Amino acid sequence: MQSFNLARPWCLGRVGPAAVGVCVLIVALAGCAPTQMIALSVSPEPAVLFVDGKRLDELPESVELTANKDHTLFVQREGYRSQLIIVRTAEREDGEDFLSPERVEVSLKREATSAPGITVEIDEAEEERAP
Repeated sequence: MQSFNLARPWCLGRVGPAAVGVCVLIVALAGCAPTQMIALSVSPEPAVLFVDGKRLDELPESVELTANKDHTLFVQREGYRSQLIIVRTAEREDGEDFLSPERVEVSLKREATSAPGITVEIDEAEEERAP
């Protein structure tokens, strides 16, 4: 059974401090990806929003997304057709990444339903032949 000393990182015993420093730098830089707020309007409410496959507990007025990759927004509500929106990354002339669209408006449409207990059947008509 291996134990970990929380006061001293486990990797220091296996690699040198320089390697640990490089790892910390990589993690720090990866965490500094530019972000962008995307305004969000959904009707009718309440609806459920999934951002990149992760369900949000509440439907926000905007979402903060990393600007260096594409994202998916999936909106659903019972009795309505779900909607999938792809927010794409692009690059400005100055080389900075940004997301488009900057504002997402979702208007969910009701699913076509039939009244309960009603069934419609159409029989093929027999051909009438002249005598």
